[in-house]
Parts: sequence; C-alpha cells; structure tokens
Amino acid sequence: MGKKSTLRWGCLDNVPPLDLLALRAKCFKSVCESKLPHRLSYSDAQIVKVCNDGYKSTVEAVITDDAKRALLDELGVKASDLLQANCAIWVEGPSDRIYIKKWLDLYNDGERLEEGLHYQFVYYGGSLLSHYSTKDDGFINLLKINKNSYVVMDSDKRSNSSHLKERVKKIKNELPDAYWITKGKEIENYLPEEALTSYFEKKTEIGQFDIFSDIYKVTKKIASFDKVDFASKIVQDSAYTKENLSKCMDLESKTKELINFIRKSNLSPC
Repeated sequence: MGKKSTLRWGCLDNVPPLDLLALRAKCFKSVCESKLPHRLSYSDAQIVKVCNDGYKSTVEAVITDDAKRALLDELGVKASDLLQANCAIWVEGPSDRIYIKKWLDLYNDGERLEEGLHYQFVYYGGSLLSHYSTKDDGFINLLKINKNSYVVMDSDKRSNSSHLKERVKKIKNELPDAYWITKGKEIENYLPEEALTSYFEKKTEIGQFDIFSDIYKVTKKIASFDKVDFASKIVQDSAYTKENLSKCMDLESKTKELINFIRKSNLSPC
C-alpha cells in the first residue's frame, strides 16, 4: 500500500465553524469521487459506507455489485469518471473469451492477471469488425474505447494461399503490434488432438484449415453445435494442458505476446 494522504486544516483557523465543516465534507466527497472507483475495481477491496443523519452514525459494508453502483450514484460519479480496465482484448464472441482466458492462466508465469482489472474482453461480433478502426473516418474508434486495444481475429482461411478479408487486413495494418490472426481457420483450430480424443472418447484431430463445427456434428451425430457450451467443457478436460496446447501452431508464442501486451498496458507511468 502507498503512503496515506493527510488533509491539513491549520491554514483555515479563521474560517467560521459551519463553513469549515461544509468545506471538509466537500473535500472528503471529492477524495471519494476520485479514489473510490479505482478501489472498487479490486476484488479484495473492503468498502464501508458511513452515514450520519444529524443524530447518529451508521456503518454499512458495501459488498454486492448493486450496492457498489448505488454508492457511486450517491457520490455523483458518472460512467465517464470511472477508470476502465487497463487493456481491452477484442474478440469475436464469448467462446473466444473462454479459450483465451484459459491460455492466459496457463502461460502466465508472473504476477496474476485479473480480468476486469488488468484486462477486459470486448466482443466485436465477426463481420461487425468492419465497422471498427483506429481512425474516426466513419468508423468506431477502437482506441477511444480503450487506448490499449489488442484484437484477436479468425483468419477464415481455407488454405495457405487463401487471402485475408479486408476487415482483418485493415486492423492488421492499423495495429501492427497489437493483433493476433489465427494460424488456422478459426480459434477452434487450436484444439489439441489429445483433448479432442479425450472429449469424444475416440481418436479425433483437426487440421489447420478444417471446419470444427462440421467435425463436431459428424462425430456427435447431431445437427447443431453450441460453441460456448463446448468451449466451457473442453477447457476443463484433463488433456487440455499447457504441454498439449504448446503443440498447436503459434498458440504459445502469441499467448505470451498477449501477456506481455497486458503487462505493458498495466505499467505505472510513475
């Protein structure tokens, strides 16, 4: 913890008592408004609310998310005043978040990285990526949402000679040090053979440009594929390990690159 701040009132000896009391209350409220949003972002922060109705004081623990939001409302803190996560990881959808969060946990050898504090996932929804840019020329500016933005994109390639879509090439050119284009067709092509074999209970593998949803439906003999449900289950499989994932194309090197980007985004300017 840093040094405690102290408010000094020695220069206010000539201020009338009631005015002094009002000034102290205003200063205390200002400190709360500037510091509290930051403290609420820590999962282990202990926040208490002290109220006085003119006769007695009451102390109430602020625990739930609803209570924290209500407290910020009482202090007059606006959404634009709140500190955002220090890094935004842009992904196509919730299944991508499940995979990448698991990879970050497995490959992070340093201080713990906490979602919602050190980084936050943002969904762009596939083809909607074409509406995003780092410029304001009729696009939604990624960097105005978070200046430390890293974008993960499916290549959607069916072979090594296939061309990337224009929306993918645009982000690649605009964020040369903050993008990940999957080496295979999509993020599911990083599924390790060992984990697939364990999950399906028979030898199963996926090629670099195969369509995994087709493999899943044929293997399971069903007509639909729930990407989020599958991702939630496969990352818990005993064979979904760092050792097995490290065999999957560029997964290890790109995950470590992303971890370094998150850490750099969280460096103190002081």
